[in-house]
Amino acid sequence: MKRFILPLLLFLFTFSVVSQNIIFLEGTVTDSATGLPIVNQAVYINSDSSNGFFYYNTVYTNSNGWYQDSISLGGGTIDTGLLVVTTYDCNQMSISYDLIFGPMNMNLVQDFQICYNPPSPCQADFTWATNGTLTVQFTDLSTGTTGPWIWSFGDGTTSTSQHPLHTYPQEGYYDVTLTIGAGGTSCFDTITQTVHVIDSTGGNCVANYEAYPNVPGGLTVYFYDQSLGNINSWSWDFGDGEYGTTQNPVHTYSQPGLYNVCLTVQGVDSSCYDTYCEIVNVGGTGGCQAQFTYYPDSLQNVRLIHFMDLSYGDVTSWFWDFGDSTFSTEQNPSHMFPEEGTFYVCLTIEANNNGAICQSTWCEEVSVGGGSNCASYFTYQNNGLAISFAGHMVNSQPATYAWDFGDGQSGQGQTIVHQYAASGIYYATLTTVTTDTNGCTFSTAQSLTVGDSTQWNQVYGQVFAGNFPMNLGMVMIFSLDTTLNFLPFIDISTVDSSGIYYFPMVPLGEYLIYAIPFDPTGYMPTYYGDVIDWESATVVSLGQANNPYNINLIEAIAYNSGNGGINGQINTTGLKSPITDKITMLLMNEAMEAISFHQVNKAGEFDFTDLDYGIYYLKAELVGCQSDLIKVELTMENPIVDVVMTFTGNHILGVNENYTTMEAGVVYPNPVRDQAQISLKLSEGTQVYIKLFNLSGQRAYQLSEFLNAGPTTITIPVGQLRNGLYTLHIYTNSGLNLTRKLLKSQ
Repeated sequence: MKRFILPLLLFLFTFSVVSQNIIFLEGTVTDSATGLPIVNQAVYINSDSSNGFFYYNTVYTNSNGWYQDSISLGGGTIDTGLLVVTTYDCNQMSISYDLIFGPMNMNLVQDFQICYNPPSPCQADFTWATNGTLTVQFTDLSTGTTGPWIWSFGDGTTSTSQHPLHTYPQEGYYDVTLTIGAGGTSCFDTITQTVHVIDSTGGNCVANYEAYPNVPGGLTVYFYDQSLGNINSWSWDFGDGEYGTTQNPVHTYSQPGLYNVCLTVQGVDSSCYDTYCEIVNVGGTGGCQAQFTYYPDSLQNVRLIHFMDLSYGDVTSWFWDFGDSTFSTEQNPSHMFPEEGTFYVCLTIEANNNGAICQSTWCEEVSVGGGSNCASYFTYQNNGLAISFAGHMVNSQPATYAWDFGDGQSGQGQTIVHQYAASGIYYATLTTVTTDTNGCTFSTAQSLTVGDSTQWNQVYGQVFAGNFPMNLGMVMIFSLDTTLNFLPFIDISTVDSSGIYYFPMVPLGEYLIYAIPFDPTGYMPTYYGDVIDWESATVVSLGQANNPYNINLIEAIAYNSGNGGINGQINTTGLKSPITDKITMLLMNEAMEAISFHQVNKAGEFDFTDLDYGIYYLKAELVGCQSDLIKVELTMENPIVDVVMTFTGNHILGVNENYTTMEAGVVYPNPVRDQAQISLKLSEGTQVYIKLFNLSGQRAYQLSEFLNAGPTTITIPVGQLRNGLYTLHIYTNSGLNLTRKLLKSQ
């Protein structure tokens, strides 16, 4: 009787599946070496969408190594189709099978036999504690092991104790590594952390400070203590006969001038004592801006690069960092790079304009070996609103000169005078075309300040990577003032060893501040407000005494090294003033967690290497610019993917059909009273979820709808909502995710 019932149940189940237009997929995943089932193994199921059927899902094996999935075909009629079933082996190599389904084949079975590396049953971890000396107590927090423990303290010494006590030879930052389960055991793991060792005994205090006026030319100065050591006493001599004992005092001088300000610090046991003095310029006015251009010596000597200073202001000193651990203090140095490639070059200037000390830094990615032999640059003379421009060819070739003055006006000629209508900052571009048979085209751009009525502000702060300052990186500031006739980028500042950045001259307005580490691992570029996208960042309104603007970098999610890669190109055809080198390309994993980034160069190029096979998402980040979210899948058959995008000036679009995109326009009207609309464009049909949250994180509205490929418009009713700022989240089952802001008003 049992033999009869079982086939009958199977027949009825099969009939039910077919009648409901459902595919039933199952299989097992086992270890090819042992034949044992593999638990919690991910199996990826994709449809071939050529017939209009779109499907993607990830399932996991159970304790028996078995997986299953039920796939609904919907109400439509599909005669036949193709499912691609994929998993990854111990070497992260993809193993895929093509399964054909049809009216008579709706029950699919696919087994996998793969090599398998079981996860380590243990995890390395430790903490440390200091007592103000060079001796550090390390405590093992590892799980799943009874040893052995191998410590590498970062100073050339090691230990095999579980909880070692280690004395360092001197102060500094040390990368400490703990390895557990070494020596052929089944458990093996390692972890590295950076330990900052400071000796605050025996006179090892270090006094230091920064000074900033409250407004340019102001007599009130903010003093910011940056001393090191176990300090409990601060003594200030402001140089005008006045004194102070607070850690971070604010002092108002009676008249402008140069003052020798000294800070003396003392430790808790009086054995630590140090004094630091510097000249502080109070009440001075003026400004400066670092800028430069560069060009190769010749086609035969492409590694020799000539740099030309284009800074304005009464510059008294120049400091060049060529990005290869070499430096120069010449105004216009020539530098031989050790090899061809891309180097991050920074120029820092100091100027004395009308008695005021001004500092500015300008950084660019310099392509060595790919330079143009028809490079050009321009200089300008500021005469109020009338600016005199002069173009120059570095190799003296005959050429035509075309100007874009950044205010909607253009002109022709090697020298030209342009009358601006109003004071402000403009982004001017010169494009030259040689008149020889080669017809070589070259463009160069600069920001320039027009007029003398601009109200200047100082912007400064500190950048932190975890508990420590970011000591290698830069900070960019962008304007949100859409009335300015220039692209929103204003200036770049490198950070010092304490993570401090400083912009001495920024006009009144609203800005976003963006910190970018030079190391693309560990931490992500982050806006003031501790987010990685400009639409969610906190706006800085100048003219308010709310400096400093400190930034805490967002920690990146660690990922394993693999054989995959993504090569990218952002086209700027027709864009008069491209700033592609200010675009940051963010890389996220399948769970939409940020894992790495790459700064796009002037040629619009970026690349990510050593990636595992799997699904990734790309997002181009630039203030004021909407960007498509791009989905990329790396497989053993397709380990390297080329991504092509287009930068229009206010939108970065994906133009390749080999990856999935979702494009969303702006919310309009914004501010809104009753109904808001947003335009969406999908490269494939998918379920779209829209959720609206208030500033408290409470959900105010939600919508779920399947949208076909192509453009559509979504209406969002907001008439019943309270006035205020809302965040609109748009996402799909495939991981695409976009954010917009909406302001509800009367």
